[in-house]
Amino acid sequence: MVSRTFVHSVSANLAYWRRRAMATDTEGLAALHKERHNLYRAIEAGLALDTTWRPAAELSLALRTLFEHYGYHQEWIDLLTRVLDRCPESDRILKARLIYELGLFLRLERRLDQARQRMNQALSLLDGDQPTMEAGMHHGLSTTYYHLRQYDLAEEHGRRALSIFQENPDTPSDRIAITLNVLGIIAQGRGQWEQSIDYLERAIARYRQLDMPVDLARSLKNLGLTLEAAGQVDRALAAYQEAETLLAPTNHELEKTLLGLSLGTLYFNVGRYEEAQRAFEQANSTHLRRQGPAYYQALALNNLANVHLKLKRLEQSRSCFRQAIALWRQVKDQVWLANSLYGLAEALMADDRHAEALPLCLEAKTILESHLDDAYARELQAEIEAGLAKLTEETDARRAQSTAVHHQE
Repeated sequence: MVSRTFVHSVSANLAYWRRRAMATDTEGLAALHKERHNLYRAIEAGLALDTTWRPAAELSLALRTLFEHYGYHQEWIDLLTRVLDRCPESDRILKARLIYELGLFLRLERRLDQARQRMNQALSLLDGDQPTMEAGMHHGLSTTYYHLRQYDLAEEHGRRALSIFQENPDTPSDRIAITLNVLGIIAQGRGQWEQSIDYLERAIARYRQLDMPVDLARSLKNLGLTLEAAGQVDRALAAYQEAETLLAPTNHELEKTLLGLSLGTLYFNVGRYEEAQRAFEQANSTHLRRQGPAYYQALALNNLANVHLKLKRLEQSRSCFRQAIALWRQVKDQVWLANSLYGLAEALMADDRHAEALPLCLEAKTILESHLDDAYARELQAEIEAGLAKLTEETDARRAQSTAVHHQE
């Protein structure tokens, strides 16, 4: 039998950490980070008792910002899975929250199909009595379907989230802003530049009224991507530079990495290759290699490979492309896999290794045929088809020359 003193001690410990978890500023998160293993022990002790498992579950949910901030996605997934196992079916709302949060971190790990399944499962547990929570789940599904490049479903859930949020006069402004942001990147994915700019500027206008510099920086980065794609390079650079200023005093390393990748891409596209290389190398930081999702590691390697290719460092380029390809296969991002496959083919063709390049081009082309709803996939497919035509022409010319030489002999 468990003594009352022990139960009281466990309860008091959970309450203490719950108060500590409310501090989500940079200093508060850093202090929690140093003691996170004590947090784990407090939660495990709470989950073991019938009278304290629920406060332990609530504490776990309160730690989301900590785990997201430091990139400990798998630790959070493992913790939530243990908490979820303890939650009874009768506690429908808490179970829905736990399943949804699990889906969020599965998405951050790029386990997108699992994330989609978990989020839909969580949404199915609600019956209309939690509109704000329901809207949040629609937003999460919208973002997940965006990453899956299923843009119709992404827009459907995004519009549903926005509708519910706007119908409720008590909805915090940041909830509307974050939904406008996702609708903006969905339009960006489809190549609908004007619509994307409109959504993102509306999100930015709301964030400017709030003390949310990281979220503002994220929307500015997304706006920069759209502006660059629309040919408005100066405005894109201004958006990136403002985002850089906002992120500089924070320790949001992943956000800094993503901004560096975007800024480096802009420099690359305007031919400023040395600046692009510096931006990509800074993005490919120790933090990213140790804790960052494989998706962004692959993106950094892919981008560095392209810089090396432009600067005729062919062996370095091929090495980076091969590392990126292995990671794309791991995270199952088909469009980016096709991009790196074709990049490696170009690095081989630059050394006249046409026979090795051809199957890479064909694999990339086949992959993209299933993703032509995506604007970048369509652009890349056209580039690959042109490359294949050139490769075939050069191969035929080489064969004809070889035959001519043979006949002369």
